[in-house]
Amino acid sequence: MLDDHDVTVRIAVVATLGDFKDKRTIPLLKKTLNDHVPEVVFAAAKELYELHDPDGEQLFLAVVAGTSKGSSSYLSTEKRSALRMLHTPTKLFMFAAIGAAGFAPVPGLGMGISSAQGILSNPDASARAAALLLIAQSQDPALDDTVGSALSDKEWSVRAAAAHVVATHPFPVFRQKLVPLLDDNKGAVRLRAAAAYIRLQ
Repeated sequence: MLDDHDVTVRIAVVATLGDFKDKRTIPLLKKTLNDHVPEVVFAAAKELYELHDPDGEQLFLAVVAGTSKGSSSYLSTEKRSALRMLHTPTKLFMFAAIGAAGFAPVPGLGMGISSAQGILSNPDASARAAALLLIAQSQDPALDDTVGSALSDKEWSVRAAAAHVVATHPFPVFRQKLVPLLDDNKGAVRLRAAAAYIRLQ
């Protein structure tokens, strides 16, 4: 069924495999990373990430960094092709992202879940922002550089997601980098930057 012609079926199968919480499903999930439909790739990466398989985390980091960056050399040609499509996510993708997020409440930051879902539910949000939000609690050292770069990204949703992550991870080292975002031309970025700046005080 991972090869079913119906995209929603393939996504459901990936989610079901993830529900097993069994590392024996990892080879099947990795096979799905080569799917030509980005929604399926995203779902598989999310399940691999939750199984603590590095491929899921590396794929999300590569998505956030952008396929033209050096860090994306991890990706095969097939994966890069699929991920290019993520820059214009479909409604199905964003719905899947919101459902997959499963954000845990952050002590002292009751709006953490609403903040993340607010970014994902915006029709102009980037899939790169969704990927960054999903790996917000990663302990991979590469996340530091990824978040630092994302704070000045050209896409507003990525900047907003980065400000959110700075507050919730947290990343006090980036507090001063939030200052320029207080005058960002997008309200969603300004508000999250202000909240992060105050939280890190």
